[in-house]
Amino acid sequence: MYPNRADIARGLGRQVVDRSILPNLSDHMGEPWEEICRGFVRDEATRGRLPVRLSRVGRWWNTDHSTEIDVVGMNGRRVVLAGSVKWSKRVGRSELDRLRRATESPPNRSEDLHLVLFARETVEDIDDHDVSTYTAADLCA
Repeated sequence: MYPNRADIARGLGRQVVDRSILPNLSDHMGEPWEEICRGFVRDEATRGRLPVRLSRVGRWWNTDHSTEIDVVGMNGRRVVLAGSVKWSKRVGRSELDRLRRATESPPNRSEDLHLVLFARETVEDIDDHDVSTYTAADLCA
């Protein structure tokens, strides 16, 4: 917004939004979307709507930051839930496969780990019993 102060002051705020802000909005949504999804998991756990009990929810990455898991649910010291959060319109099998590989890294991982995928609009081709899927519409319902 700073470079557009003059246009905004002249009453051209709508044009600034259309020209400069909206086209680049997705570049800035990753981190807020991740936090929204972690909050959703916390709320679902509190309401007893998850297949696992959680005492904490956060994120995890290994020491060299080459592997990150966007949502990690703990029950005590055990990792019982792991999730991937993407602001992409569609998420599918390849993201689930990436998440499964990433979950091999955390210590104290439960053998019956529950997985969660979040996408902006659609999660495609996922019918695995150990995976829950959510979209932005699900979080707003």
